[in-house]
Amino acid sequence: ESGKVTVRVEYEGRQLGIRVVDTGIGMAKSFQNSLFDEFAQEDPAFGRVKPGVGLGLAITKRLVTMMDGEIRVESQQNVGTDFGVFFPLINQPEPEVPSVGSDGAMQAVQPPAGAESSSMDRLLVVEDQEVGRVLLTKLLSKKYDVDVVGNSRDALECATNNSYNAVLMDINLGEDRTGVDVMKILRDMPIYQDIPIIAITAYALPGDKERLLAAGFDGYLGKPFTRGELFSTLEHVTSVRRMART
Repeated sequence: ESGKVTVRVEYEGRQLGIRVVDTGIGMAKSFQNSLFDEFAQEDPAFGRVKPGVGLGLAITKRLVTMMDGEIRVESQQNVGTDFGVFFPLINQPEPEVPSVGSDGAMQAVQPPAGAESSSMDRLLVVEDQEVGRVLLTKLLSKKYDVDVVGNSRDALECATNNSYNAVLMDINLGEDRTGVDVMKILRDMPIYQDIPIIAITAYALPGDKERLLAAGFDGYLGKPFTRGELFSTLEHVTSVRRMART
């Protein structure tokens, strides 16, 4: 209800640290020994003001440990808490760019001299979240020529003025038109009747995939998806469309 939360990134020796410091209610020393246990809660009473089930920190510690990192905590009751996650740094002798191998694994390679994007398949990516746009651009740009937009208006303008080999369409665009609406408009254009359109969405309940495929999408990617799932879905739907045309 008052105070502040500070997030900072810092270097400590050969580690990169991300720290979150708050001026909240803090924790008793006696509870901190079980802090990372599953379902551990200092105040387990039903109807308490602070929600949660005691899984967040247990999951966080597992993820940090899997990445060869460590998590630390300092806390004082009625003063606040300082959480930090620390990861080992990896030396990179020269600036390099990520690329995706044929097996879907990330590889570090130097940009090929004189590489021409015009020889690549061209993709239109429609994603309303900036983080998603950045991520998809980084993943796709070394293998495809990518245009990325954040709303239905820009998507339709790009589609009208350009031709694409495939479209990756977010479903929830945060506006009156959904990705389904944009897909149907594209399908009414002769040039996009045979172009694969893939739904990218957080709608991942049973039946959502079938519903979107039945609506007219060629493929489905439920968020969060892996790099391998992204490329295998793209390759599958484009190959199916090509075979259908022949």
